[in-house]
Amino acid sequence: MVDLSEPIEFAGLTVKNRFVMAPMVRNLATEEGFVTDAVVQHYEECSKGQVGLIIVEAAAITWEHRIMSKNIGIHDDKLIPGLRKLADGINAHGARSFIQINHSGLKGHGKTRYLGPSNIPVLKNTNPEQISVDEIEDVKQWFVDATRRAKEAGFDGVEIHGAHYYLLSAFLSSYTNRRDDEYGGSTENKARFSVDIIKMIREELGDYPLIFRMNGFENVVDGISMEEGIEIAKIVEQAGIDSVHVS
Repeated sequence: MVDLSEPIEFAGLTVKNRFVMAPMVRNLATEEGFVTDAVVQHYEECSKGQVGLIIVEAAAITWEHRIMSKNIGIHDDKLIPGLRKLADGINAHGARSFIQINHSGLKGHGKTRYLGPSNIPVLKNTNPEQISVDEIEDVKQWFVDATRRAKEAGFDGVEIHGAHYYLLSAFLSSYTNRRDDEYGGSTENKARFSVDIIKMIREELGDYPLIFRMNGFENVVDGISMEEGIEIAKIVEQAGIDSVHVS
């Protein structure tokens, strides 16, 4: 039987135990996305609780497409000093620090331009636009840039947010993805956006630790089935992900 208090080797890292704090948005940053003392204090206190790995809440890879008004940002190099203070605060108490990076896609804080693979909403009173292929290419690079900033800030790794009907998640599900181009149809095509991001990160940042968060099952018509969820997990693993975080 596995002892949860035992260390574990993961993606070249030694994690002191098997307890992981999942990302939960606190809305404690500034309105420009800068890390505040309140953010650092929150995560330092969590680290003092002896959790082995802390995944910091979804940081916005583009400020226009954030989840909440005072989201942590990772969209600009000027944010790196604050992010470094956050990573240092977590690591100082023995926890490993990852940060989740995200594009809000079909969701947002109310002033967001909603984007999805198709113009199918998941929130009331929203009318999402279908993202263009050119915009998809921009987003891929934003994820790479965000990962570079996380590494420069001293985080031990990154979690790519591919769950909960944010942008990457919406592409993975036929419930929200009705495209007939290379990003829609088959499971392989629906995963192409995420796979391209993973491969681009690997090309630029080598073996920097990566987690991919995804929906394991969606209880909606045309949503991800258990079988397709397993297939998606295998696809992203083959692309270079170190671990899958099933939501």
